[in-house]
Amino acid sequence: MVEEKVRSALEKAREKVLEEKDYVMEVVRYLHEEFDGYAPPEALELAAHLLEVPPSRLYEIATFYSLYTLKKEAKHVISVCASLPCHVAGGREIIETLRKELGIDFGQVTPDGMFKLEEVGCLGRCDTSPNMMIDGTLYRNLTPEKVVAILEAYRKGVIE
Repeated sequence: MVEEKVRSALEKAREKVLEEKDYVMEVVRYLHEEFDGYAPPEALELAAHLLEVPPSRLYEIATFYSLYTLKKEAKHVISVCASLPCHVAGGREIIETLRKELGIDFGQVTPDGMFKLEEVGCLGRCDTSPNMMIDGTLYRNLTPEKVVAILEAYRKGVIE
């Protein structure tokens, strides 16, 4: 199963990337996608072997960027933009709503293992702030009410 997912990630990256230098970064991104939110070390090792590159090339990407992780910590990872544009547009209220609703702070996982809350510097969508991302899905123009509704949809399994 690991090999199938690694080969799928390699193929997706191959279809998307035009320049060789970007290929390894895309492979890590697609590994993260294939493994539902993380890139396990055995997948990085196998991908490096198949690509005939040192494993360190994949590890440096997987450990440098905050969007990637090497282990599954929660079913859903919530990344909240803490940049100035989001903050000014109501991001502080979004963060407080998430803390209250989840009962956790940044870097923590809910006791049921459902959510992990992460702070990120920017999600690249200042034009629609405040923003958050859950498992790669961007939620824009947030209000505290929208955040509560989104969390409830995840809890009920309406959104997987």
